[in-house]
Amino acid sequence: MRDDRRARERQLRLARRRARLEQQRLAHLARRRLRTRDARLATARTELDESAALYRELFTNNPLPLYVVDRQTTRFLEMNRATTDHYEFSRDELLEMTLRDIEPVSELAGADARRAALSGALIHTGVWRHVTRTGRSLEVELSIHPIAWHGTPAWLIVARDVTQQRSVQRTLDLQTRAMEASHNGMFIVSAAQPQGAVVYLNSAMAHLMRRSRQALMGCSMADLFACVNAREVSELNTALQTRSRSRAVVSTQGAEGENAWLEIQVTAVPDEAGETAHWIGVVQDITEQKRFEATLAYRAGHDMLTGLPNRETAARRLAVEIEQASLPGGGGQVAVLFLDIDDFKKINDLGGLEAGDIYLKGVAARLADRIRRGDMLARVGGDEFVLISRDNGSSDQLLSLADRLHEVFAVPIEHRDQALASSVSIGIACFPDHGHDAETLLRRADLTMHMAKRLGGRATEWFSGSLERQFRQRGLIESQLRETLAARAFALHYQPQINLQTQRIFGVEALLRWPDADLAFANPAVFIPVAEETGLIREIGRWVLEQACHDLAHLRATTHPTLTMAINVSVEQLRDPGFTDIVAAVLTQHALPPDALEIEVTESVCMSHYVSAVHTLHALHAYGIKLAIDDFGTGYSSLSYLSRLPIHRLKIDRSFVNAINESPRSSELVRMLTSLARNLGVEPLAEGVETDLERRALVDYECPLAQGYLFGRPVPLDVLRPLLASNRSACNMMDE
Repeated sequence: MRDDRRARERQLRLARRRARLEQQRLAHLARRRLRTRDARLATARTELDESAALYRELFTNNPLPLYVVDRQTTRFLEMNRATTDHYEFSRDELLEMTLRDIEPVSELAGADARRAALSGALIHTGVWRHVTRTGRSLEVELSIHPIAWHGTPAWLIVARDVTQQRSVQRTLDLQTRAMEASHNGMFIVSAAQPQGAVVYLNSAMAHLMRRSRQALMGCSMADLFACVNAREVSELNTALQTRSRSRAVVSTQGAEGENAWLEIQVTAVPDEAGETAHWIGVVQDITEQKRFEATLAYRAGHDMLTGLPNRETAARRLAVEIEQASLPGGGGQVAVLFLDIDDFKKINDLGGLEAGDIYLKGVAARLADRIRRGDMLARVGGDEFVLISRDNGSSDQLLSLADRLHEVFAVPIEHRDQALASSVSIGIACFPDHGHDAETLLRRADLTMHMAKRLGGRATEWFSGSLERQFRQRGLIESQLRETLAARAFALHYQPQINLQTQRIFGVEALLRWPDADLAFANPAVFIPVAEETGLIREIGRWVLEQACHDLAHLRATTHPTLTMAINVSVEQLRDPGFTDIVAAVLTQHALPPDALEIEVTESVCMSHYVSAVHTLHALHAYGIKLAIDDFGTGYSSLSYLSRLPIHRLKIDRSFVNAINESPRSSELVRMLTSLARNLGVEPLAEGVETDLERRALVDYECPLAQGYLFGRPVPLDVLRPLLASNRSACNMMDE
């Protein structure tokens, strides 16, 4: 048993030894494998480092801008030197930026939308707009590659600056489109062949030659102009052999067989050696120009809208008629009827210039139908006509002729569902009674027509010596107005406006006075119409505005802090497109709030010139200026028009106020006008209040505001100042 035990122990020792040896062998083998793996890893690491260095070198030194951006935020994660050079930002600056920071503000939304549409699995290319640090605009072709950057979804972007390339291409495209879009024919002929060969022509050239572009490409100069007289083309070719530029005007036939004219200009294009390589030509259809030249003589003597003779032709014809009537045995008279359409501007305002032209053509045709064969009807101005009539008999016969002319205007002319209607003013002057030459007769007939117009229009007037004296007086008034305006010698008087509830002055109305005028001219009813007719009213109105605002600023600063100023303006001022700016500038100059000023426009002006006035009135209202309708009740107001105007106050005319206690009808009318104003949401103000009975009636009618002699006459500034200081009326008739 002992031997068996020993044998087992020996075997156990051998097994243990063999196990140790196997472990040693396996450990040695593992160490050898590890050494091999480490060697391989070291080699791979070296190769990887070398590859990374190579790619880093390629990335860093690539001449094209390369950069990596976060796919979600577009923040810059890495970039090469070309990127910093290209965009003129430092690397540190770019690392704090996103793509949006190098994109134009105007294109951010579009750029965001383009990025949102990019796929994360595809390479994308396209041209984007970028800006550099200095604001220089770039067009950049981007190649966008989806990558993972340290675990972050990113874009690797390769940028190529195509700014200059695309600019050149756009220029070339523009030149091509411009040549193609030109109404003139354009062609280029190669000089390599003796007869030339067409290498380019635009659509207009093919159209002018009445052949297709394909048929004309490659053909000779002679074949190109086959529709033109061969001799003329030969002369053009000969000229090109001796000089670098040639021009010819040639005749041909149009598409319908009519005569047509072409102007051909050909210029040599040299090559690098200075030899002619090509000819470039421009062909212009000058048929219309030729026709225009042919009609110049006709146009010189006729009005093209109506086809009637013009002023020059009429004057020549009148001179001939006077000369013939002056011959021995000529006898008879020559009558000049000068016609002017009343309120023609209203037709233009309501229907536009087209409506005005239609109306002029219509009345011209109708007038021509009403005259005798030997008479001449001419259009001598925008809305003026002259009729020259020889041997038309007595004055009654001429008046009968004038009546027939008035009848023309009694029937409206239809245009686009509009009935265009007006009337006419006619002035008559005759040889030999009223002048012995054409110029005098035309001038005196014109003066007479203006008198008919001043009398309200729709009338016929005969020239007389007294009429000419009136116009001389008008000229004198105009001359003195100009002198007074230049010297700033007008004056303003101010009439108080009263709050009937508080019996206090709340505002004043500025009224123009002409202190140094002749007594006959001093009345505003005399000189204001002359100022309006001559256009001086704009300058006078500007002076009134400036002086009134100057005085108002003084009064608000010294006596009445809330005083308002009302000034009257004419339709000529309202037609001035810069009127609102003028008013605003004057208010600013004097540090006045807009609501300190009230602009007054008469009811008749507002309604008769509604279209031209409404825009200016709305502009004034938008600025904050108060607006008032003056003399309300005397015109023919349309309530629908009034309701559209931004008015603040209606001034009831004095003619109604003065009759309050005399006529129940007038009394009721004032009550109605007061109620109407309140219903329109505006303040009523009664003008011309002269008695306490009128004042009491207005209080009963709940009319809150008034002005008139009862409260104060218009007075100069130095008289107004103490009135405001004591807040009493000029005639001391108001209770305090």
